[in-house]
Amino acid sequence: YFAALGLGFMLIEISMIQRFALLLGFPTLSLSVSLFTLLIATAVGARISGIVKRWPVGGLPFVTGALVVLTVVYMTVGDSITDAALAWNQAARIAVVMLLLFPIGLLLSVFLLTGIDAALDAAGNDEAVRGRLVAWCWAVNGFFSVIGSSVTTILSMAAGFNQTLLIGLSMYVAAVVLQLLAQSNAEEDQ
Repeated sequence: YFAALGLGFMLIEISMIQRFALLLGFPTLSLSVSLFTLLIATAVGARISGIVKRWPVGGLPFVTGALVVLTVVYMTVGDSITDAALAWNQAARIAVVMLLLFPIGLLLSVFLLTGIDAALDAAGNDEAVRGRLVAWCWAVNGFFSVIGSSVTTILSMAAGFNQTLLIGLSMYVAAVVLQLLAQSNAEEDQ
C-alpha cells in the first residue's frame, strides 16, 4: 500500500510539474508553484483524512473515484486550458496552475494518513508496535518516492506524460484495492 502511494505520488507530481512548465514558461517556476500548491493542498488533505476514515467502507474508494475523474478531466482539457492561458499574464497563469493542482494534491494526501490510521488500528494497543509500524509506513513510502522520481523520468521519456500520469493513477487504485483486501481479510479473521 505505502509503496504504491510513494511511487504513484511521484509519477503524478512530476508529470504535472513537467506539463505546467509549458504553461508557466520556466521549469523552475513550474517546480516552485507546483510544490507550493502541493504542500498547501496536502496539508489541507491531511486534515480531512480523518473525516474520510469515519465514512463507511466507501470513503477511500470514493476519494479514488474523485481522483480518477479529476485526473481524466484534467488530461482531457489540460491542453486546451494551456493553449488558452499562454497569452495571459504570469500571475493569471500561476493562478490557473494552482487551481488545477490544488484539488489533485488534496485528494492525493488523504491516502497516506488513512493508510497509517488503518495500520495503527490493525496494530492494537501496544505502543512500541504502533511506533515501529508508523516508522515502517513512512520508510516504505519515502523509499518508493525516491525511486519514483527516477522511474517518472524514464517512463515519461519512454511513454509520455499522460501515460505516466495514468500509471501513477493506477498505483493509487492498486493501493486502495490492497487496502480493501486487507480490511476484508481482517474482518474474516475476527
